Amino acid sequence: MNPTLYRTFELPNPQPEAGVFEILPRSNPSPEMNADPPEMLQGSPFHTIPSRLLTISMSFNLDLSYHSFMLFVLYSALLDDVYPGYDKVIPLDAWGPEKSRVISMKSERSWICYIHGTRFVRAMPVEPQPETADISSTLIYVYDFNP
Repeated sequence: MNPTLYRTFELPNPQPEAGVFEILPRSNPSPEMNADPPEMLQGSPFHTIPSRLLTISMSFNLDLSYHSFMLFVLYSALLDDVYPGYDKVIPLDAWGPEKSRVISMKSERSWICYIHGTRFVRAMPVEPQPETADISSTLIYVYDFNP
């Protein structure tokens, strides 16, 4: 089987002189995968669920400093065939503003699975206070990108 390039989506570029350090796309198993057996897999080796969330961690070097952000995209934006006037390369302004979100943060590596359907979970350590210096704690943030 030879893969065929279906489409290319332009990604955000903070500044032309920025050096790309890392681009890490990530998508965890969807909630639908918990079915026994997964109904959408019967007779099909590959599948895509449009309401799933894809994260793309992007890190750049710029002016001797490190900058990171995460791009959140629903698969429906990538699978949508409604990009009139474009052949295979879709510019960011045609798909990104309405179908994605960007948050300034480092790549999430706290858990192996941090996406579930359209939700993203993030762990943030809390700075210890003088009265609780011996207690470490973490806040859990849940972002929901359900349209």
